[in-house]
Amino acid sequence: MPNKLLILDNDSFMVKILTKLFSNLYEVASAPGGEEAIGIIKKGFSPGVIISSLVLRGMNGDDFLSRTLKVLPFTSRIILTSKTDTKELLEILTRSEAHLYINKPFNNLSLMQAVKLGFDRYNDKTRLAHKTPGDSATLQEAKERNYSTTKEILNLVSLQSQINENFYFNKHTNDVISVAKYLGEQLQLSDEQISNIVLCSMIHNHYLVGLPDALKLANPATMFAPEEVAAFFDHFKISLNNLKRVGILSKYLEMVALIFEHNDGSGMPFSATGPSIPKEIQVIAIVNMYFDMVYKLPLGKLHELKVTGKTIQSPAETVKRHKDAVTLMYKHIKWFDHDLLYKFNDMLKKRELKALRFNTKKLSLDYNVKLWGTPDFIGESKEEFQYKINHGRRTKVVQLNSNGEEISTHIRLFTYINLLESGQKLARDVKTLQGSVVMTKGTVLDQEHISKMARLLQERKIQETLDVIIEEKPVGKEDKESFPKN
Repeated sequence: MPNKLLILDNDSFMVKILTKLFSNLYEVASAPGGEEAIGIIKKGFSPGVIISSLVLRGMNGDDFLSRTLKVLPFTSRIILTSKTDTKELLEILTRSEAHLYINKPFNNLSLMQAVKLGFDRYNDKTRLAHKTPGDSATLQEAKERNYSTTKEILNLVSLQSQINENFYFNKHTNDVISVAKYLGEQLQLSDEQISNIVLCSMIHNHYLVGLPDALKLANPATMFAPEEVAAFFDHFKISLNNLKRVGILSKYLEMVALIFEHNDGSGMPFSATGPSIPKEIQVIAIVNMYFDMVYKLPLGKLHELKVTGKTIQSPAETVKRHKDAVTLMYKHIKWFDHDLLYKFNDMLKKRELKALRFNTKKLSLDYNVKLWGTPDFIGESKEEFQYKINHGRRTKVVQLNSNGEEISTHIRLFTYINLLESGQKLARDVKTLQGSVVMTKGTVLDQEHISKMARLLQERKIQETLDVIIEEKPVGKEDKESFPKN
């Protein structure tokens, strides 16, 4: 009998994507609202996993999940949301007993892994609930699966983190894992410590999820403004507390919580000193700091990246940033265990690992990264699909005159409220879930409009997706680009 998956989202487009993604793997049922989903459950559909948006027709997603706890005690619950306030999300997770949340826009692989883990969790709970007193094999099987499940969950969290590493010129987490592991081996750490380094490296950057762009680009080692430091570490601690809901990750989270501490006690947020900072996280910290200083996008280039969609780092810039990083580390030599710093510097000089070798070509950072959807999901051509980016779908809409000539064009973007920017124009009316118009088509958005919609979304009165116009111009002879036409 196939595993059963229940999908809830008031956005029919999203339901279509999710159903297409999972229908070949599981028995799938879907509903736009909580009452409809409860009706499906009452008819005998007992899902092992529920994927639910927070915004539903008729009731909140967390209310629906809470109401199903008694009738579906073993079911795994996954929340899909565009919310970025991790403190609020932690409260929702606690109330609904959801075991994971996935941010929209989402990565298909990350979501598929989350669902797989959800079914593993559901099947384990079901087996244990029906075991007999003498069935020690079932308990042993559960213990053996524990380590494997831990690695899978860490891998899932790592994927979520890497989605938010869109401001690095390198494959940050992958490079941290390989270099930190090698550094640990050079320091002759134990097998268990090496394993801890790999697993902690996988989730060391999870705090980036939901962090504002300016703070994503901040370096905790060089932040001076008290309000900036406070905002950064408040988010950092909330992010870790969120993950601590998954009990088997506690061991690794306790180490990751010390990644910004210094050997001399001058670090944050706990002012821990050398003896209380595990060697594993000291290794990860120095490698992470180096790659942050060499390959993380400088704040001054953020505007260029957002406006043009791309930015580059020349080989000369990479070399200069490397030298600056080494200089900073030796300037603050008291931050580090000396043997660790000298061994890492020796590795930088020898450059035996690929991740530590300078690329002789320009490094390019592309803001237009695809996160979800495929042409098969929505019946679009490859050409149309090329205009989907990480925060939505772009389509060029062309107006023709009576002779069939293009006279005007605009770029229409399917996006999320939390990703709106001032200056964008509404392509259609914004309506409440009951159908009342709260903002009319053609409205040019300012911060007040965006704040109003964010408030309405928080109150569960409107859906989280909408269409906006981000460029509008007459077509001239110089306009040679080929876009998909509606």
